Amino acid sequence: MVKNIYFGDFLLQIVLILIRLNRDRLISKWQSGLNLVAYCKVIKKEVEERTVETIVKINEVVNGIVWGVPIMLSCLVSYYTYAERAGEYIFGKKVKPVIKIFWVIVILIGSQSTLGFAWDLADTFNGLMIIPNLIGIIFLSNEAVKMKNDFFKKNVTFR
Repeated sequence: MVKNIYFGDFLLQIVLILIRLNRDRLISKWQSGLNLVAYCKVIKKEVEERTVETIVKINEVVNGIVWGVPIMLSCLVSYYTYAERAGEYIFGKKVKPVIKIFWVIVILIGSQSTLGFAWDLADTFNGLMIIPNLIGIIFLSNEAVKMKNDFFKKNVTFR
């Protein structure tokens, strides 16, 4: 039969484990000549400190899971979809398996690298995106100038 475990019971068990791990310190305080009331105050203080520390640590882990995992997964899926659609538009449907393999390799490299390397790599690829943009600007510059001139001929009030 499975017993229901409440969060409070879970915290109490963690605190008791922490107290057992630190019992040598508590025993040394008892043997140092503290009376029973002072000893109970020491134990109460230790329990309160450990409970707060435990709650803070659990909160950090839960927040990391609740916020970090969905954001990470949404970024992975959205960037993959964007890359797949762009590759399909430029090269056709035959490029989809290549993009999938490339994406898995990038995920494996990213998961095994340091945070600094991952940011440097992301900055490098974001910087490399200027190349196709500059090529597009060069080829479309005449068209952009024509459109600007047409706009200002029709809308004289902006001058």
